[in-house]
Amino acid sequence: MATGGIPGLRGGDHVGITVPDLAQAHEFLVDVLGCQHVYSLPAMRHDDDWMLDHLNVDPRRVVNEIRFYRCGNGLNFEVFEYAPHEGQREAPRNSDVGGHHVAFYVDDLDAAVEYLRGRGVRLLAGPVEVGGHPVDVDELVLADLVAPAPDLVTDRRVRAVTTDLATGAGDLGPADVLFHLAGVVSGAAEADFDLGMRGNLDGTRAVLEHARRQGEPPVLVFSSSVAVFGPEIEPGPAGVVGDETLPRPQSSYGTQKFIAEQLVADYTRKGFVRGRSVRLMTVAVRPGRPNAAWLRAAVASSNSSRVTSSLSR
Repeated sequence: MATGGIPGLRGGDHVGITVPDLAQAHEFLVDVLGCQHVYSLPAMRHDDDWMLDHLNVDPRRVVNEIRFYRCGNGLNFEVFEYAPHEGQREAPRNSDVGGHHVAFYVDDLDAAVEYLRGRGVRLLAGPVEVGGHPVDVDELVLADLVAPAPDLVTDRRVRAVTTDLATGAGDLGPADVLFHLAGVVSGAAEADFDLGMRGNLDGTRAVLEHARRQGEPPVLVFSSSVAVFGPEIEPGPAGVVGDETLPRPQSSYGTQKFIAEQLVADYTRKGFVRGRSVRLMTVAVRPGRPNAAWLRAAVASSNSSRVTSSLSR
């Protein structure tokens, strides 16, 4: 845990931007992007050093108006329009000192890009895919404690491996992306402590060590669980899990999952993998007779085009 920095820092609140035409900026932010105009501040003109002391500009500068906008979840925008004055500069490019950009989250990037084009917004090249590009999958490796159904291995690209990941993760072969989808379910992990530790911790550690031995650090997506938060405190809005909700597992399964999350985080910090942990509500089990079976891991490859999936009871 960091010991320095601003005491009690919680996150960002707003970013201030100066524009040449506030009416035009309002139209873009509200009508095009869909932001909400929250409130405005009137013109600011001071005969003392208030402008210098508070905004670090010439004391005689005049602000025509300031408007505040909220754009979904995240930072708000404080938008200034100053009265024109001698020596006022054009907007800096990204390569200039003071150059900047603002990024937004959207549900569908392609739809958002097409919408902006339709509104006449000038777009630069992109979108840019981070971390690689789509490739064909040459092989799918299915790993399970039991052999998969025959129809799952009819495709020539599918290879089945019958193994326990705690001891047989090395049999999966090299891969560039791993999807590790849990282990021993909550009821089984609570009833059989050793089985839960073996499946949820030893199996996860084996997958991480297998990833660590790859030539390039693979992406590893770990399927954790909302069980890390323990039982619901109370129903309704008070029981909603947010970004600041602390994990307080109250079961062996939740504890094992939380420990595994920390392992994924530390292997990522060390540069062994590129980890992502996802706390899911549930994962569908393999079809067949009801038992403690659960999706265990999947390994997908982009460079060698290999995919590995495993199931474990």
